[in-house]
Amino acid sequence: MKFPDWLVDPTRGTKKEIASLFSGRMNLPDSEYYSRFYSSSNISLDIVARIRNVFAAQIGEEFRLLYPDDDWTKEFQIIWKLDSMGNVEMHLALESEFKIAISEQESASMTCIRKVSEIINEKKNRA
Repeated sequence: MKFPDWLVDPTRGTKKEIASLFSGRMNLPDSEYYSRFYSSSNISLDIVARIRNVFAAQIGEEFRLLYPDDDWTKEFQIIWKLDSMGNVEMHLALESEFKIAISEQESASMTCIRKVSEIINEKKNRA
């Protein structure tokens, strides 16, 4: 697994931790990821794929290994510890990608990809 440049610093000890979190996971194509995790939901493949693309662009392609319920306020919090501006940049990137406004309260509740997709889906359905 290749990690983004900001993970390479061995003094951080994070490369090994992230490798351990993602051990045994496969980078699933969007259609298979959707089938496995979202097929029984009312959230479209397009929304899920675009969210995954935003995450990959913002924090690295390897983070396509995140599952919908991987909570980055708990076991996956290492992701945001690596880049103090990561949460803000992700918030702005999602707003830009989906042409929506995300409140601070909504942003704070986005603790996993599933919650991100539910909030975005709800906003897009209201539009």
